[in-house]
Amino acid sequence: MNELSEYPSVQFDNSLYNSLKTKDSRLILRQMRSAIEEFNQNKHFDSETFTILYYGIQQLQKDDILEFLEKEVLKRQDVLEFEILQMKFLQATLDDQNKNRKEHLYQLQKETLISFDQYDKHGQMGIETILQFYKTKIKENDIKQYLQNQAKKIIRKENLHNYIKNRLIQIVFNSEDCDQQISDLLIYCENTAFVTQFITILAQHSLEILQNESNQLKQVSKVFERVSAQLPNLFNQNLPVFLQFYDSECYCLRNAINTIITNILTEHLNPSKVEQDVEMKENQLNQRLFLIQKLSSRIIDKNAYARVHTLKMLRVVCSQNLIPPNVQLMMFPLVIARVQDVSSMVRKAALAFVKQITKFMKNLFVDGLQMQNFMKIADIQEQNQYLGNEIHKTLIAIDQILEDKANAQTEAEFKELEDEENLVVSNLREKKKLQQVFIQYQEFMELLQKLLPNIELLLNSKCITDIYKAISLISFLFKQKIENTDVGIMKMLIHSNNPQIVNKLAKKFYMLFIENDNEQVPINNLIHLLKISSSKEQIYLEELIRYMIKQKMIQESTIEIVWTNFIRNYTANQHEQLNQYSKLVRVTLGQQSNLLTRMKLDQISKIIEGQKKEVNWITVIELAKLIYYLEDKVLVKKYFQQFSLILYFYFGTPNNLWFVACQEILNLIQFLPVPESIYDYIIKKFSFKVFQMGMTPKRSTQDFLEEESTLVFNNQCIQLSQLLFIVGQSALAIILHIDEIENQLTHLRNVEEAKENELDKIQGGCEEEYEYNCVYLQTLCKYSVIQKGFYQNFAPIVLEILTEIEEENVQLSILHKSAGLCLCKFMCLSEQFCEEHIEKVFRLIQNPNSDGIFKNNLIVAIGDLLHRWPNTVTSYCRQLFDGLNNQDFIVKKTSLNMLSHLILNDMIKIKREITDIAMLLTDPDENIQQSAKRFFFQIQKKDSRRILNSLPDIIFSMSNEESHDKYKMFLMNTLKYLDKQTEQLVEKLLKRLKENINEFEVQNIVFTLSKLQMKESLARKFYECYPYYQERLENPQIKEYFQVIIQKLMKCGLNQENKQILLEFEELLNRGETKRRVLGSKNKSQKSTRSHTNSQRSIGYTNILDQLYTQSTEF
Repeated sequence: MNELSEYPSVQFDNSLYNSLKTKDSRLILRQMRSAIEEFNQNKHFDSETFTILYYGIQQLQKDDILEFLEKEVLKRQDVLEFEILQMKFLQATLDDQNKNRKEHLYQLQKETLISFDQYDKHGQMGIETILQFYKTKIKENDIKQYLQNQAKKIIRKENLHNYIKNRLIQIVFNSEDCDQQISDLLIYCENTAFVTQFITILAQHSLEILQNESNQLKQVSKVFERVSAQLPNLFNQNLPVFLQFYDSECYCLRNAINTIITNILTEHLNPSKVEQDVEMKENQLNQRLFLIQKLSSRIIDKNAYARVHTLKMLRVVCSQNLIPPNVQLMMFPLVIARVQDVSSMVRKAALAFVKQITKFMKNLFVDGLQMQNFMKIADIQEQNQYLGNEIHKTLIAIDQILEDKANAQTEAEFKELEDEENLVVSNLREKKKLQQVFIQYQEFMELLQKLLPNIELLLNSKCITDIYKAISLISFLFKQKIENTDVGIMKMLIHSNNPQIVNKLAKKFYMLFIENDNEQVPINNLIHLLKISSSKEQIYLEELIRYMIKQKMIQESTIEIVWTNFIRNYTANQHEQLNQYSKLVRVTLGQQSNLLTRMKLDQISKIIEGQKKEVNWITVIELAKLIYYLEDKVLVKKYFQQFSLILYFYFGTPNNLWFVACQEILNLIQFLPVPESIYDYIIKKFSFKVFQMGMTPKRSTQDFLEEESTLVFNNQCIQLSQLLFIVGQSALAIILHIDEIENQLTHLRNVEEAKENELDKIQGGCEEEYEYNCVYLQTLCKYSVIQKGFYQNFAPIVLEILTEIEEENVQLSILHKSAGLCLCKFMCLSEQFCEEHIEKVFRLIQNPNSDGIFKNNLIVAIGDLLHRWPNTVTSYCRQLFDGLNNQDFIVKKTSLNMLSHLILNDMIKIKREITDIAMLLTDPDENIQQSAKRFFFQIQKKDSRRILNSLPDIIFSMSNEESHDKYKMFLMNTLKYLDKQTEQLVEKLLKRLKENINEFEVQNIVFTLSKLQMKESLARKFYECYPYYQERLENPQIKEYFQVIIQKLMKCGLNQENKQILLEFEELLNRGETKRRVLGSKNKSQKSTRSHTNSQRSIGYTNILDQLYTQSTEF
């Protein structure tokens, strides 16, 4: 405690105050009563009585003390004035647990505070009284204003400045929620010198606080952020002090200096807010560039919260047009990299910053050049080339003018040429300026194209925020007409069970494609989306459209317009338009049975009947899919018979859409009674038409293929291929039908087991019946369908057809393709049949006579067989990796997608084979690259250490002359997917070096070590394991790799102990001597030099930007 220097009538007794701490509270209470009695006699306090009362109020938190004070002391306010006032404030801070009393005393405190106006006359005690209110949040504006006025009075006394500053610092570090009050005190105190000194001292104190006391530093940071928003010039004048925050280990301080710089840029160095002359304008531009450099260097901060804060601050600066375009283009690659950051918060902030930069570039390039939308890169390149040619012509013209000036005969002629020269030079400047704009334009668009795949990857993230923000940004870029964003729009069609994501996606599609006053526009948009979507995207798009119909985002009136356009008459030249409306009718009405009125169903029947004369296969396919959703099975049967006649009439047509229509029509059989008999009937009817032999089914009222067509197709090869397609498809349908019956039996068994009584359980109950039915179904499938059924007759035909492919120079036909698929479908029926012919399927894939589409279909079929018979097919799946090296794009992509599915679902295990997929990360085809990136993204998300753990086995398997270079490519491609926790891997690889291994494995191991991310703790690991690889250092290449490792360790911000270890390690490495222990006792200091650590972290980026920021750029 300090002496009350400006109130000499009351002296505080320090020794007495300290002695009271050892006394019993009852004794102190008696002394307090004696002090009051003495006061009542003498009407003033002496040093002893005041000290006793002060201690009692401050230390004894008891109700009897509080009651005593209210009755005996507080009522004497008229005489005691300031002393009693101070005791009241102490009293109000006592019993925190008693809220009612605390609130009562707080009101008393407020009343007393405002009633006294002489705090500045009582020195340190007056200061302490005022500061009581600065320790907690103040809600009442009148109290705030009163305190500010009193604080102004006190701060005017310069002899108390040191005390005030020290007390404010103590409050900031020791109190909670005081940042608002302290900030207001500094902002409104109207004493610039005091505030400057205080923020400087507070900054220096903050740098001395350890990282584990970050809660204190959070409040300090808030004070700096609030004050710098109102007084940015003070921070700008003392900026070197605050720039030291970048060297702090506490991210709160690094965030604080980011905010300070942002406030300086937006409030103090903002040209729109401050009038400037030419010289000031240039100086402020240079200072802005310097501060933007400091701010942008923190994009790669080691702390995720700091990276988020940096991106937010840059977004604020960018929104006020304070970052020149060339600077934004320099930092844009770093922002793109943050889109793939490990932290979802950083990814979110990076996407928001990308959106802000795009808005800025739109103002610059689109609005500035008076265009409607962003240009395509090819058009920008063309414009750049045109401007280059124009500039070249202008330079030639200037040369000619200069030559003419030299030969001018008269002064008038010279003057005319000089005026012409000035005009041409001015024109040249404009063209060069415009060319520079288009160069930046092209650079921005190219960077944006690199960003789009990264955004699309986020659509597959497990983090909902990632998906939300990716959908929002892609929608925004699409609305700005950015090139290739239509691909991103289709990638947004992700299957998700999360209703929030589906709703978000639906709202974005509604905003982009449906919301329009003209009802034909959304219809045209939907047709266009269905037209450009892939088969997988189309499935998700259809689900989204149906969801939007259910949510009334697409009105019934729009659906009626679609139907009206579909049923109208189309000419021969309008088939494409009919096809589009056929598809849209199926999508909009497919699961909306309430919209399929009787009139519409009759119209569908007439349309199908009309297809017999002139078929439109797309219309047939889409209507068959539409009928699939009908609940009325009688109508389904009627339409199926009509469709079957179309297939029968056009049996043998060379149009491949017949196969697609056949598949959709056969799918309707499952809803009909006794489907196996219908398959039997159809196969026999079509077989008779192919072979013109055998018995046809007996005629009955159920015959629906008796009507003969006037159309004649005599190509028996095509007819046989179509027949085999029917046979294969029916085989697959029957096995699915049997599986469905088995599932129904399982369900019935579960229901019956719940109902049966104990007697049924004893006698076997429904369990025995269930087992009997299952055995019967399997027997039916094995003997009746495969061995004794009609499929037995087609298997030899299929095998004979496929044998032809194995001969040389055989041209693959539709018959071969149909036979191959038929064989795969037969293999789904029987595991024995699959085991007998699985090798034949792989031989067909490897056969040079097989084309890409045929191989693609067989690869997909193998995936289905693996699901059906995993024990039989798994051992052959390694051959699928051969497809990754196939020259055919379709085969390569299908193999990659199939393997990705199998690996990610743990259906096959891989180790070395992952290198084959990694090679595709640098494939010439961009689609293959993106598929490979998605695979590694998903495998990293599923198990972050999977690649890391398999690395030793991969190194071992690729340690030979043939695979050595391939391994290096693999590692470089997958380096960013390796987990940061590499200590165990480093130790394992170093121990491997002491074993008897070949030179290729040694090089692979050391190359791997040199490419891994280093950390401080690895310095000792490399030093201790030196004997393991000492002999290997005779190879110059190996030694060079270890030199690289040392350089990377140097940049890790080592503490003194590890730095000494690393120096010894480097010395051993250079001399090639045996490891010696020269380290003495361990350095006890655990506190590393923060400035070295953090400055090394950002040195790489700083070097890149130095050239840019040292130039003064007009903006």
